[in-house]
Amino acid sequence: MRSTKIKFGVMCVAGSMLALSVGWSAGAGAAAPVGSGTASATKAICGMGTGKKATGKPIKLSGIDMLIPGVDFTTIGKFAAAYFKCVNDNGGINGRPIKYTLYNEQLNPTQQASRRQTC
Repeated sequence: MRSTKIKFGVMCVAGSMLALSVGWSAGAGAAAPVGSGTASATKAICGMGTGKKATGKPIKLSGIDMLIPGVDFTTIGKFAAAYFKCVNDNGGINGRPIKYTLYNEQLNPTQQASRRQTC
């Protein structure tokens, strides 16, 4: 039983090292910025795909998320912020960057209770 666990551990480490070395050697050349290029069935792009920062008047977008102990709905907003950064780094929307602001909902139980009483 113990020798099986050791063999499995050695195989996992070897596999991880192989994956890291292949990924590292593939990225050794001058790679294009993430999200740039031409869209195809196997490649997605962000924004215009130019690989150049967007300039011009920003398009304002915002989102509201909630973070309370035990409940975390901030992940979607963080993914949106990362995507909009990629869009801005690749020409934006017709050359205009997206200014994304993420707000956190403040959940105050006392405030919520007072709202229910006045409705």
